[in-house]
Amino acid sequence: MGESKIVSAFKELAQHPAPTGARVIGDGSDGFLSVYSEWMQRDLQRAENARFSRSQVLQMNPEYGPVTVAQTASYDIATEEWKRVSPSGVHTAILRKVNPKPAKEAKPSQFIEIWSDSRKICNIDLKALDKHGTVYSDDNHFGTFEWSHGESHLLYVAEKKQPKHASYFDQKYDDTASSGEDGNAEPKDVVIKGESSAYRQDWGEGLTTKCEPVLCILDIESLSISVLENVPNHVSPAQAIWTPDDAGVVFVGWWNNPWKLGLLYCTIRRSALYHLDFQSGTCSIIGKDDQSVRTPRFSPDRSKLAWLENTASGPHHRSMRLMTFNWVTKKYSNVIDIVKKAQGADFPGIYPAYLGLPAQCWCSDSKRVVFHTLWRSKKVLLYADVDTHKIKQLSNDDFGSWTLLAIQNDWMVVACSSPDKPDILRLGKLLPPGGEANINWVSLDPDQAPSSLTWEIRTFHPTEENRSEEFPDLDYEGILLLPKPNAEGEEEADEAKTAKKPPLIVWPHGGPHGCFSAGWNIMAAGFIKLGYAVLYVNYRGSAGYGDDMVFSLLGNCGRFDVLDMQHCVAELMREGTVDKSKIVCFGGSHGGFVAAHLSGQFPDVYKAVMCRNPVTNIASMLGGSDIPDWSYVEAGYSDYSHKQVSTPEQLGKMLTDSPITLADHMRAPTMIVLGADDLRVPPQQGRELYKALKARNVPTRLYVYAENSHPLSKVDCEAEVFVNTCKWFNEHLQSNDI
Repeated sequence: MGESKIVSAFKELAQHPAPTGARVIGDGSDGFLSVYSEWMQRDLQRAENARFSRSQVLQMNPEYGPVTVAQTASYDIATEEWKRVSPSGVHTAILRKVNPKPAKEAKPSQFIEIWSDSRKICNIDLKALDKHGTVYSDDNHFGTFEWSHGESHLLYVAEKKQPKHASYFDQKYDDTASSGEDGNAEPKDVVIKGESSAYRQDWGEGLTTKCEPVLCILDIESLSISVLENVPNHVSPAQAIWTPDDAGVVFVGWWNNPWKLGLLYCTIRRSALYHLDFQSGTCSIIGKDDQSVRTPRFSPDRSKLAWLENTASGPHHRSMRLMTFNWVTKKYSNVIDIVKKAQGADFPGIYPAYLGLPAQCWCSDSKRVVFHTLWRSKKVLLYADVDTHKIKQLSNDDFGSWTLLAIQNDWMVVACSSPDKPDILRLGKLLPPGGEANINWVSLDPDQAPSSLTWEIRTFHPTEENRSEEFPDLDYEGILLLPKPNAEGEEEADEAKTAKKPPLIVWPHGGPHGCFSAGWNIMAAGFIKLGYAVLYVNYRGSAGYGDDMVFSLLGNCGRFDVLDMQHCVAELMREGTVDKSKIVCFGGSHGGFVAAHLSGQFPDVYKAVMCRNPVTNIASMLGGSDIPDWSYVEAGYSDYSHKQVSTPEQLGKMLTDSPITLADHMRAPTMIVLGADDLRVPPQQGRELYKALKARNVPTRLYVYAENSHPLSKVDCEAEVFVNTCKWFNEHLQSNDI
C-alpha cells in the first residue's frame, strides 16, 4: 500500500460534512416547512474547518410526509460565531468575527449585527464600546447568546474587562502628567504597574481563553451594554437564559474557589443553578449547591425549568438525573434518576456524551423533554415525560447514532450516522404519547453510495478469573468493523477472497469513562477503506451501561480495561475472523494508556502500536494535568480535595497501575503523537514512554504537533496523523498486500 493511496483515501472521506446545528421554521400548517442547517467540513488545502449553511423548503405530502421542493446553495458562515433568531422570527442577531486590518493587529474584532426584514438595521462594534473582553463562542460550557422574550435585549457571556498593564519603568505611564499649551494637566490612563505577568488561571484544556466570565446584556434600542453585578465571586457564570418575565436570568455557576479544575470532558465539576433578579439584585440558588448541573432549559409555556445534574465528585463521566423546577409552584421534581445497574437492554441512565440537553429540547405540550443519550454501544433519541417520569425511545435501528439538533413545533431535526454511513439529516414529527413507533422519519439528504464496510455489535462477558467481586454481573461490548470483500473492486478468485483475512486495528476509547457509539468516524472509515478491520471495545468502565459499569474500573485501571480488550481480541483470533499475525493497537489519552498496557502485557500479540497523547505514568501526571483529581479517582482514591498531598502509598498504587512499569516487556514498534499544548495529559507522559523504549532499542517514532492540544483535532494535524499511522502499521506488518 503506497502513500498516495493512503492520502487519496483520506481526501475522499474528508469530503463528507457533518451537521452542527439546525432550526425549523414554520409548523407545516400552511403546507410548507423550512429547515435551516449548519455544517462543518474539513478543508485540507486551507488546513481549516469550513463552515457553511443551507436552507431547504419542504412541502407537506399526505402520503409521503414532507418532501423537499427547494434548496438554497450553501454559503460560508465562517465569520459567524453565534446566530440567533428572535422568538417571533422577525429579528436575527449575529456575533461576527472580523479579522483585523491591517493584519498585524493582535486579535480579530467582534461585532453584533441585528438584521430585520432582510436588512441590517444596526452593527455594534464591541471593541469600541470597551465594556468587556472577548464574547465567548458556543463552547458547550460557558457561551450563550439569547434574545429576551420581548426581543429588546440580548444576553451573552464574555471575558471580564482587564485593566491596562505596564512596566514600572515605562515612561509612557510615569506619575507625572504632561501639560498642554494652556498649562493644564492631561490625565493619564489608569494602569497597573508590575502585574502584567500575574497568573490568571483559565478553565483548562480546550478552555484556555476562559478566565473570568461575566454576564452581559445589550439593549437593542439604546445600543448600550450592561455587565451584570451581584454574581457570587466564588462561581463563574455560564449557560445563562432569561427568566419567563425577562426580569432576571438563570445561569450555571461553576465553582472557581480555591482554584479551577479542568472542565472539558468532566461532567462532575461542582456547580449550581442561580437566579439573578434584576429588581432586587439578589442572586439565589435553585436546587442544591453540592451537585454538578448543566444546560437549564425553560419549557415553551415558560412554566417549567429542566436541567441535568449529578454528584460533584468521582469518575469524570457518569449517569445524570433529569430535574425540573416549576416556576409557578416552586416545586422540584426528579424526573429521571441516576441508574446504577442496568441489565441487558434495560435503560442505563442519561449519558449525554459530555454535554447536556440540546438548546431546543421541549415539545410543544411542555410535558416532554427530548434528548439524545448513550445507550450501550449506540446513541439514541428519547423523550422523558415530566409528569409520568416515563422514558420513550424515538430512534430506530436504521442508524447507530442519533443526535437531536432542534425541535420546534414538535418537528425534530436529527443527525444520523453509522460506521458505514456518514451523517445525514432526518426530519420527523413528534406525535402524541403512544405514537412513538409511528414517526415518519424523512431524509433531508440523498441516498449515499454503498459502503465498503460491514459492522456488528458483539456482547462479551469477563472471564471467570477476571470477574469483579463487587460487580460480578457486568458484560461489555465490542463494535467490529470489517471491510467488505473486494471493496476496492479488485478482481480476485472466490477462494482468495474467502481465504484472505484482514489485519486488525484494536482501538480502546479514552476517558476511561468514554464510550464508542456506532456512528461515523473518519479515521475508522479510512482504515477500513485501506483493508484493515477495526475493533472498538467498550470495556468495563465505559459510560452508557449504568453507573455500576463506570465505578467497576476505579482502582482497576490497567487490569479490567486491558483484559477486557484482550478477551475480545482473543475471541476474534479464535474465530479466525482476522489475520492473527497482523494485529496492531491504536489509542489516545486513556486509550493510549490501554494500548501501551496491551503492548507490555501481551507482547506476542501486537505487532505495532500507535499512542496519541497517552497516559503512561499516572503518578507523574499529577502535577502537570489540569485534572489532578483524575489520578486519585482512577487509582481508587475517591476522597480527593483541593488540599490533597499525595502519600507514598497513593503514588505507589498510581505507578503500579501505569504501563511505564512494563517497558521491559514492550517489543512492538511504537509511534507516539503528542499535542504540544495539551493541558490534560502533559506531553511529558508520551516523552517518558518514548525515552524508555528508545533505551531498550524498541523501534519508536515521536511526533509533536505545535498549536495542538489534547484532541489533536486541527485539520492538518489530523490528516497527517492518519497518513503516518497507516504508514507505520504497514511498515511493521509488511502489509503491502492489504
